[in-house]
Amino acid sequence: MRTALDTHVHLHPFYDLAPAFAAARDRLVRAAGPGGAAGLCLTEASGCRAFDALCDGSLAVPGWTVVPAAGGLALRVNPAAGGEGLWVLAGRQIVTRERIEVLALGCGAAVPDGLAAEDAIGRVRAAGGLPVLPWAPGKWFGRRGRLVAALMDRLGPSTLALADTALRPLGWPTPVLVRRGLRGGFRVLAGSDPLPLAGEEGRIGRFATVAGGLPDPEAPAASILRLLGPGGPPLRTSGRRPCAVATALRLVRHARAKKAVR
Repeated sequence: MRTALDTHVHLHPFYDLAPAFAAARDRLVRAAGPGGAAGLCLTEASGCRAFDALCDGSLAVPGWTVVPAAGGLALRVNPAAGGEGLWVLAGRQIVTRERIEVLALGCGAAVPDGLAAEDAIGRVRAAGGLPVLPWAPGKWFGRRGRLVAALMDRLGPSTLALADTALRPLGWPTPVLVRRGLRGGFRVLAGSDPLPLAGEEGRIGRFATVAGGLPDPEAPAASILRLLGPGGPPLRTSGRRPCAVATALRLVRHARAKKAVR
């Protein structure tokens, strides 16, 4: 039996979560196969607290019930009408001093933005989380690309993982450092990385990682990290990335939205 996990999920306040959870659940359950499990790994930016809000009830999702799990770093969202639910793993997204992103899967600690990348990774590990370096359009070139390569060399596949994203358009070659990581034994995770735009929640679950094994209901956070992290079972990627035109339009819309806020 297998578990399908979207490992790069944001839950922005304006998202319509009820249909998003249902669609993500359906996609991930299909990817996992019979008897499998489905889950979302949150990567919340500074100031976002959707996981906490789900836990304390201040964020209610119509038609879904929330059951916090032992350990405080995972919860279960179940459809009130019955049927398969979703595991949700806490996690953060950190922007380092060098302007690269570090995902902190299964990490409940407050790791601030602005730290040196290696310090941020160390804090995530000290808190028991899995540090992940996610590829993003334009962010692994030049100086930042050299920094990612140096971190891979110094820390190695026993310390951190890499991540691919649905923001890499269909037909775009696998990034050089991701290929290098695969050759070097790094775990490469897949996630949808929905943008902070209305409607993007419908993309959750469209690009995911499938691992052999199931979460332990008595310790779901720790067991999910064992599935994804170094030494875990073989991984495969499930789903389909959008074409280059669709991705470009999304990124342009995102850039305009950020400009309007400024």
